[in-house]
Amino acid sequence: MEQISKTFDGNALVSTGTLAIIAVTCAVYLFYTSYVIPLKLFSKSGIKGPPPTLIVGNLSEFRKGLHDSLVNNRRKYGKVFGTFLGTQPTLWVGDVDILKIIMVKEFHQFPDRVALTKTLPYPIKHSVLFARGEDWKRIRSILTATFSASKLKQIFYIVESACNRCVEKLEALSENEEIADMKVIYGNLTMEVIVASAFGVQLENDPRASKLINYANKIFNSVPTIQLIVALIPSFQPFFRFFFRERQESTTYIANTVKGIIRERRESLKNGTRCNRDLLQLMIEASEDGKMSDDEIVGQAYIFLIAGYETTANTLTYATYLLANHPEVQDKLYKEIDKTYQDKGVIDYESVSELQYLDMVLSETLRIYPPAHAVNRGVSKDVTINGVKLLKSVPVGIPIYGIHHDPDYWPNPEQFRPERFTPEEKQARNPSCYMPFGMGPRNCIGMRLALIEAKLALAKVVKAVEFSAIDKTEIPLKLKAGVTLSPANPVYVGIKKRL
Repeated sequence: MEQISKTFDGNALVSTGTLAIIAVTCAVYLFYTSYVIPLKLFSKSGIKGPPPTLIVGNLSEFRKGLHDSLVNNRRKYGKVFGTFLGTQPTLWVGDVDILKIIMVKEFHQFPDRVALTKTLPYPIKHSVLFARGEDWKRIRSILTATFSASKLKQIFYIVESACNRCVEKLEALSENEEIADMKVIYGNLTMEVIVASAFGVQLENDPRASKLINYANKIFNSVPTIQLIVALIPSFQPFFRFFFRERQESTTYIANTVKGIIRERRESLKNGTRCNRDLLQLMIEASEDGKMSDDEIVGQAYIFLIAGYETTANTLTYATYLLANHPEVQDKLYKEIDKTYQDKGVIDYESVSELQYLDMVLSETLRIYPPAHAVNRGVSKDVTINGVKLLKSVPVGIPIYGIHHDPDYWPNPEQFRPERFTPEEKQARNPSCYMPFGMGPRNCIGMRLALIEAKLALAKVVKAVEFSAIDKTEIPLKLKAGVTLSPANPVYVGIKKRL
């Protein structure tokens, strides 16, 4: 019996050891196939790029600043290179001839944007930003009409009122010899335009306005590092739920507010009450024809807030910063604006579009500081373009900031020179190397509104006050590349009221 017991114990020991070896082998195999083999994708294809680290890929490099990272990688590896976010590869293409094929000529093969996460939250999943196929075509068609020149004229008064209040604020600051963060000043302006035009809420007399602004800021102030961790390892999301609590509360409030306004508008229409002709109303009218669902209206209003608030505010901040540091450009711009005021007595929808030097200043600002510093496109099938093989499983990254700072397209790219956008220089340059609003059928739907808003604001502000660099002006300007390309720190300039 003792001998049998010893034999049984030995067999059990052998069995346990064997199982342990099998388990370890399986674990090593799964780790190797899941985290090691995917990182060999580009090296096997002969595509260069920064060496990835196990599990996180090139995350540490991106955290230093995706915009700078893409510029540096272009210098090291050429116009086409590969990176990894975790094990998710992206093929970055900075060759504008290839990009024109991807984004315009062969758009049907690259029609969709690719999200970091597999499951998009409500209501952004209903927005034109991530809509796909026929849903995207339908929504895009409705919004294209909504953002037409004739429709934008109907909401021009909203933009003008916000710009006038911004001028009053700057004049008051100059009289009291105060300084202010220009991001905050312009953020108030663009938020006023967005909540009025996209949500139908007036900043001055609607209590919902301040709450919308408060909740929107909470969305922008969410923790980017944690967002990246959850994107890398979705199963970790429950452990970081606390950090997303405010963001979720904000999203819920914004969505519910839009739903409430939709109900109010429909009730008003039943009672024969006239509603504001804003973007929200135009979408509601489209829904009455069965062309857009309420969830889709909420999705568009939400994305208008996210895309239209910070991007335009940052653009105005950058333009002011550049003008403060280049007084000769500011003086030339002021003379053009002042002459238009003298000739017409006012800057209106038509005249603001005729200010050629203003357009050049704004275009150069958007080249140096493109709000959407990088975008992507999904690949519908394996295809080779100009010798570059694109795989269905690998999104194409479009390094807009990198292209805008590529010396092959822009000599002395760090120099602020609005004359790059004279008709002659534009004619001599490949137009595809300038894409602050993207390019092709999937470009920024709100481009017209953003440009009108930025031009009118600059025209009114430069006519009223003069900007200058001061001791607290950060030179050079430090940037952070999050959802948009933003100043990393407050942007202070001197403000002097013009006589």
